[in-house]
Amino acid sequence: MIVPLISSCLILVTHAPGWSDPVSSIQVPDPSDFQESDLIVTDGNHVHQVWCDYLSATRIGRNIIQPDGTYLLNDTLFSRNSWSSYPVACELGGGLSGVWREYTPIWYAATDGSGELAMPPTLFSTMGYPSIPRMSCSADSLGRVHLTYEGPAGCCYSVFDPLTGIESFRDTIPNSWLYSKVLVDGDRVHILYTNPNPEQFPEYIQYDLDGNVTAGPVDFINVADNVSSWWGLSSDADGNASIFVWESLETDDWLTFYKIDRETGAILVDRAIIATEPFGHTFPSIAPGPGKSCFFLMWGGSGPGGGTRLLICAIVDPNGAFIEPPYAAYSYLDEDPEQIENFHMVSNDQGDVFAHWSAYTPDVGFYLTLGWFDHNWLGVEDDSTDVAEPALVLSSSCNPFSSSVTITCSGPSLPGQLMVYDITGRLIRSLSDREGSSFLWDGRDGSGSEVPTGTYLIQGAIDGQASSIRAVKL
Repeated sequence: MIVPLISSCLILVTHAPGWSDPVSSIQVPDPSDFQESDLIVTDGNHVHQVWCDYLSATRIGRNIIQPDGTYLLNDTLFSRNSWSSYPVACELGGGLSGVWREYTPIWYAATDGSGELAMPPTLFSTMGYPSIPRMSCSADSLGRVHLTYEGPAGCCYSVFDPLTGIESFRDTIPNSWLYSKVLVDGDRVHILYTNPNPEQFPEYIQYDLDGNVTAGPVDFINVADNVSSWWGLSSDADGNASIFVWESLETDDWLTFYKIDRETGAILVDRAIIATEPFGHTFPSIAPGPGKSCFFLMWGGSGPGGGTRLLICAIVDPNGAFIEPPYAAYSYLDEDPEQIENFHMVSNDQGDVFAHWSAYTPDVGFYLTLGWFDHNWLGVEDDSTDVAEPALVLSSSCNPFSSSVTITCSGPSLPGQLMVYDITGRLIRSLSDREGSSFLWDGRDGSGSEVPTGTYLIQGAIDGQASSIRAVKL
């Protein structure tokens, strides 16, 4: 019998509107080291997590938690009781399939949707790796796991059934080594891998489910001084590969977006720049929004003195154009935890985003931490579904503005006040002097001081349904 437990919320962490209060999502922290981890989502909001350092030992743990901190499955040992690390996970048949290393050998196990073991820890391969133990996995509709990992001759791509242990396909990707990432999308398998050329840039290759190469290799980054080994990989509604990476050129550091054609391997979007310093660039991640009509991009941003202190989010259309420009979803700038490590995010079928990361709590240690974003908050919807008329619509007299802006409200009912937030999600002003259907904001905060230039979020609500508009002050 599963007994739900409530995890206490982590306090004092600033989060932007639409993002939840973060909760500690494991029951026992690690006193000295951050958690290597991964996550999937089933049944809308059941977050299955796997992580290393279970009970402060080098073992793999698992649990199931809801965004409010309710445990559906308490922290449980997933690996064997021996040294285990570098876990990855994918959703398979409504449950979880996980893969990890026991030093060099690769092991796997599988659970059903309730967390019951469907396959206990099982040896997959004793193949060694020259440099990088990190792996990637994704599942297909046939109940198979697609796994990429470094082998002695390059990056290996394997397909196996986790319930029988039968490996149906294995290939060594030509001219590859070190890092790789895999994503199954229908009848196509998208793979990124490191090319061992002097620059060690990522390249793209595509397979079908039978193991035939259908596109690539594609060298999509032609000029750069350096490219990180942490890549985001997704696909749009047409099955085109969508890639989010950090790269640098001379003195500039960029987070960039690429799109590669599913049928031909042609580069459809070539280096759309998402952010530059000082936004930071660690852990670039990408997840599809509703109906794959947009993408959520997230990454870690640095604060004064270095270290990852911000989790930054942007929303782009399938061509990398901004729907929502970058803003801080979670900020640790004013808090005791000074470093965020090992960030991951996924989205569910509705386009809600679930993210977890490892953060330090003084005198306690590192907790795996969970936050989520309701896509309805910003009105990002799948165009193929019927959406009810909003209870409130906000419009601005001018955007951007220099000194003041008038916000006009329309709808069956009008709000009594509007709230103004800065890009970190901090409330800076409440507007309560409505004239007719409009509010005037004079560009000042609650103390009467003029706010700096930048992007601000103005929000109102009717019957609990929020509506917002962004205003840019010059």
